[in-house]
Amino acid sequence: MIKPRTYSVPQSLEDKINEVLENQFSISLDDHKAIAECIEALSEHYIRLPGTKTPWKEDWCQIAYLAYYLPLNEIRARAVIEEGQKFHFFDHIDEVTDFGSGLGSSTFNLKFENQIHIEDSLIAQKLHQQLGGNGKWSTSFQKTSTNSLLSMSYSLTELEEIPSWFFNFQSLMIIEPATHAQGRKLLQLREQLIEKGYFIWAPCTHQKKCPLLHQSKTDWCHDRVHFDQNSWFSKIETHLPIRNSTLTFSYLLARRTKPPHTENMARTTGDMLPEKGKTRQLICRDENREFLAWMHKNTDPQEIPRGTLIEWPTEFTLKSNEVRVNGRIHPYQF
Repeated sequence: MIKPRTYSVPQSLEDKINEVLENQFSISLDDHKAIAECIEALSEHYIRLPGTKTPWKEDWCQIAYLAYYLPLNEIRARAVIEEGQKFHFFDHIDEVTDFGSGLGSSTFNLKFENQIHIEDSLIAQKLHQQLGGNGKWSTSFQKTSTNSLLSMSYSLTELEEIPSWFFNFQSLMIIEPATHAQGRKLLQLREQLIEKGYFIWAPCTHQKKCPLLHQSKTDWCHDRVHFDQNSWFSKIETHLPIRNSTLTFSYLLARRTKPPHTENMARTTGDMLPEKGKTRQLICRDENREFLAWMHKNTDPQEIPRGTLIEWPTEFTLKSNEVRVNGRIHPYQF
């Protein structure tokens, strides 16, 4: 069994959130029901007024983001950053520009000395600073250094079109919701990036056409990590109709330079699918839509989490779009 990637809210972030909640709103992370009511209020706002800006001026909005959405998005961003670090994606970058930075979920785990946070809400800026964020804040795009990374976490969806300055960056980290619409929109952006001279470092293992975009109308690329909930988070969710035992997201890491590792690897892009006589799992290694397949009469299926980079198997049989596995699958070794 290949272990799933599992995350929890770091103690340092938990302490910062608690401090801001107590100082600003006279509540703490132990006020589970009150926080849950704020989360429900924000959810109802978006249902009633879809597409509107975040109502930062409302206390319930600030509390919901601090105690709920910030921890979830920090974990998603940390998972993407760790995937990039495997490839040394962040080497030779001297600055990050975080567009639509909100409370800073994307940059808590980026240790660049120079950080530029672009956020049009002054309230969000202030909360980010109180959480310990560092760098410079602005309400509009500022010219940056040649080696600056553009970070966009859940902010690309808010733009009607991609701004002209987007393609001036040498490096891009984009995180989007794991929905069908946004996931396929990101796959379309992937093609545009390749046409403009970018190389996709992750999650893709190749620069060819995306099989999920061109050979399916229903598939979209998204990742999943497991969430080992902190006790206070779990208690908040007892008052909510949702349980976040796993977190999903779609993402792209792109640079104008080639990634160092591209050979003999594939990535699992689907969950395991038990079928009559076999178990299949969608994978990505080139422009073909393929499945790992374990024939039950020959071998037991091997549990591999979605989003895992694997070494290409040495023992297999190709039949149609199935890579029928005869031996063990191993995580990719860098």
